[in-house]
Parts: sequence; C-alpha cells; structure tokens
Amino acid sequence: MCQTILNNQTNIIQTQSTPATQQLGRESTRRERKCNLIDWRRNIVATGRVIEMEGQTVHGIPLSDEDCRVILDAINQPNTPLSISTSFAETLGDVGVGGHTTWPKAFI
Repeated sequence: MCQTILNNQTNIIQTQSTPATQQLGRESTRRERKCNLIDWRRNIVATGRVIEMEGQTVHGIPLSDEDCRVILDAINQPNTPLSISTSFAETLGDVGVGGHTTWPKAFI
C-alpha cells in the first residue's frame, strides 16, 4: 500500500513506494499536483492531478515531452476530445472520473 504525503504550501501530493508497489515494478517516487485542464479556448474542461514519475506511459503509450499524465477528478465538458485518442477513449467522458489520460502541458 502506498503512503501519501500532502504538502499544503505547494499543493503537491507525494506518494512513496512501499514493498508492495516495488514488487509491481513501481520503485520510483510519484508526485501529484492538482491542476485544471483547459481547451484551446481557455475553458476549464476538467480538474485533476498531474502525475510526475520516471518512464511514464498511459495505456501503453509513452509520454512525449509536451504531454503529462493526469488523473481526472472532475469533468466539466465530457465531450472534449483527448489530445491523444486510443481505441479505449476519444473524449474526457470516455476516460471518466478517476481515469488516467494524457494532456498537453501547455493546456494545464
């Protein structure tokens, strides 16, 4: 089970690996930061948490330097298209609350 630490000053959640997560191959420290996802018109389409850790992939697709991995906490506009669609999901609504997706860093 992961241990979570909340840093109130910077609004960062840090999750540290424990033996159980290390067995799953997740040995690096994971940092989460609350964020708003915006579209090209600067509308907030969802809120979530950016996940920062080494060697990230989302649904098996490696992240580019321009994208980040996000956990969706709330979706304001479920029909918003994803920047990288897959056979699994094409819109924020397809991903759903609690799901992971990629989002361009320029729109966080």
